[in-house]
Amino acid sequence: MNKFLTIFLLLTSFCFAQNISKETSHFIFNGEEKDITEEVINICEDQYYKVSQKSPKQPEKKISINIYADQLTYFNNINATGRSLYNIACFNEDDYSIDMVSIHCPNPVHYPLSLKATLVANIERSFLSLCYNLPTWLTEAIKSHTRTKILKESSLDYSNKIITGLQIILKKEENFKVANIMLNISSQFEKEYKTDKKIDAVKRAFNKTALSNSFIQYIIDNWGYTRLLQFSNDKNIYEVFGIQTQEFEKNWFEYTRNN
Repeated sequence: MNKFLTIFLLLTSFCFAQNISKETSHFIFNGEEKDITEEVINICEDQYYKVSQKSPKQPEKKISINIYADQLTYFNNINATGRSLYNIACFNEDDYSIDMVSIHCPNPVHYPLSLKATLVANIERSFLSLCYNLPTWLTEAIKSHTRTKILKESSLDYSNKIITGLQIILKKEENFKVANIMLNISSQFEKEYKTDKKIDAVKRAFNKTALSNSFIQYIIDNWGYTRLLQFSNDKNIYEVFGIQTQEFEKNWFEYTRNN
């Protein structure tokens, strides 16, 4: 193809790629029409329904999702300072909206299912944030748990990485502290892995994900999803779960070791 024609087609495709806004029962989608497909809408509405069945409260407003055609457009719009292939979605604390790369734009580290799992997990986080006064660390942990559950069931490689992460953190019972989760895995926990050059940032992320996932699953399996939504910090463990913090953490460690 003629070089100038190729440039022209690229420029015109960019110029005529217009953003639209589309409302559904529970969402407001913003992005290019080609990215706001029936598949995307169905994924979002299906997850909304699933969470609504578990939650006593329902959001009073629709969830806004901004979808970007590619990762570069996404980075430019969210003013990302750190640009990594792993960064495909952003949850906004101010209005509980979601910015995300289109599920139709996979990259070398995020395949289509990974993109869908990220979308589903962020919907749950947004839903709960609109309904409850939950701390950021807890909604982040719930999001991680939801995404992990989907990928563990569908990806042997992902499942093995989570297992490896658990094997590492299970070496020390003191890793299983609610305060560690609240501090986004305590500075001591982070330092342990940062000083070990054999464990890179990606592996540290899987270790952190494995710990968050075990924490949420432990609560759901023992007290249920609704009780999880009453939890806020390590000061109200007895009030919500009926046991002291030390017993809670010891049981969490034993639960993870046996599951």
